[in-house]
Amino acid sequence: DDGPFGVAVRSVVDVPFSHGTLAVNSSRPRAFTPQDLRVLERLAGVLSEAFRRLDDILRLERRDEQLEAEITAREARDKARRDSEIHHRAVFECARDGIVLLEGHKVASCNAAWAGLFGATPTEVTGATVYNLSPPRQPDGTMSDESGARRIDACLAGEPQFFEWRHRRLDGSTFDAE
Repeated sequence: DDGPFGVAVRSVVDVPFSHGTLAVNSSRPRAFTPQDLRVLERLAGVLSEAFRRLDDILRLERRDEQLEAEITAREARDKARRDSEIHHRAVFECARDGIVLLEGHKVASCNAAWAGLFGATPTEVTGATVYNLSPPRQPDGTMSDESGARRIDACLAGEPQFFEWRHRRLDGSTFDAE
């Protein structure tokens, strides 16, 4: 009886491999020798290895696409951060109001307007403690270092501070500020 392709199939060999079955047929009865079967088994092994490597390549390509997407997103975030820093730096430096950033009790950064209050440049006051820029005592008689430390520590603890303060310029003259 002829099969679906018009050929009578009398011998069939199915050799499983990792991605399916290697099927070989013949119209001759007992067409496959033990040597043919060994060749087909080796071929199935080669196919399994080829498909494993293909799977590895596809997995690596997907990972590469993920990494490229992560890098693109990171670069976009970094650019946005740099743009924001440039914007904030411009606002900071161009502000007419004096702005100072402290690290603990030391001046970490300030704009020219704040340094100008002390008759200085930002470089000259960066690193100074707020006590170096104050007279030893405030007008109410409290020690500047003790009162200043309490106010800075309270601010660092999240408590807003509003107070009058006497500062000392680099030339020794004083001025009052809020």
